[in-house]
Amino acid sequence: MSIINVCNWAYIALREEREFIELNRGSTFAGVSFDGGVGVLLSKDKEL
Repeated sequence: MSIINVCNWAYIALREEREFIELNRGSTFAGVSFDGGVGVLLSKDKEL
């Protein structure tokens, strides 16, 4: 899994090329907050 700032579009694109899928967007994940207010939760495992 990866948790990334939504503003980091280059990293998101790189993960999507490696078949990661977006599971959720939110202001915090596991206590981590994001500059700009939104993070993206990505996973390689499609069953999560």
